[in-house]
Amino acid sequence: MANKLKISLETTNVCSASCRFCGRTKLDLRPKGHMSDEVFRQFLRLLSNYEDKEPVVALSTHYGDVLCHPDLANIIKRIARVKGVSGVSFFTNAILLDQHEHDLMGLPIHHVDFSTSIGYEQYQRLYGSGEYNRAMTNIIVFLFQKIIPAKILLRVDKPFDIVRKHPDYKYLARRAGWKNIKILTEWDDFQGTIKQKDLPRGASFRLPPPKSGICRHLIRRLLVWKDGEVGVGCRPHKEFIVGNVFEHLPLQFMVYGPVQNIRRDWEVGKYPTPCVDCISYQPNRVSLIYRIKSNSQRVKAMVLRRAFT
Repeated sequence: MANKLKISLETTNVCSASCRFCGRTKLDLRPKGHMSDEVFRQFLRLLSNYEDKEPVVALSTHYGDVLCHPDLANIIKRIARVKGVSGVSFFTNAILLDQHEHDLMGLPIHHVDFSTSIGYEQYQRLYGSGEYNRAMTNIIVFLFQKIIPAKILLRVDKPFDIVRKHPDYKYLARRAGWKNIKILTEWDDFQGTIKQKDLPRGASFRLPPPKSGICRHLIRRLLVWKDGEVGVGCRPHKEFIVGNVFEHLPLQFMVYGPVQNIRRDWEVGKYPTPCVDCISYQPNRVSLIYRIKSNSQRVKAMVLRRAFT
């Protein structure tokens, strides 16, 4: 089955927490705010002409939390009305979920990923927020309804055995399903902006793996920034920009040329800046097959298959 292109939409770069493990305070120097309706309408126009089959639109903001947008439910409704869209997903710390809970019921939400910790002390230390009880209650209420699939991503101190014995952990695991709760053990320093002191106790940075084939995020993910810029990759960065929603170009055309350029640079060991020390590098296994013998036709076929269908 062909892999679908994941479309990530940055509806806001405002956040309700101040996480020590996040690079937003040092890397995102843009004014804080929400995507304008003008930009959003242009995105919907491009999405309605997108040739991929049933894309899932992820409201995934690297430097903010989707629940900070006051009109989140309406955004999801408008995206879902676009012909062919199979659903909307989002990633959140759940602090403001109680402000949207009733509005989100019944909407075509594909899944939700929650980022949290276990216990008030380490939550306040890592997330820079005193809203642990509120966030945990919101997640539990959400899971209790058993309507929308959810995963729990935990940032917690070692030893993990202590965490797994905590009643909040046990409850989350039972409600979400033991396979849907994960303790994160790999950390990105965001080009040096995150230090050892910012991680959970006992955690450490992992050396990035040797690079071979082009990272699959560069050919499987399209990120639309709140200001209308369009990029590839896993996070907002100027080296990933491929276009703008106001250029009146199909999403496919925005991706194809830049992906080819990135691939050619990648083959000779010239990586985009965010990729150099990335520990989350996820190689595209198909590209490994053709890495040595690649030619323009093979690359073209590969990119079209992996990114556009």
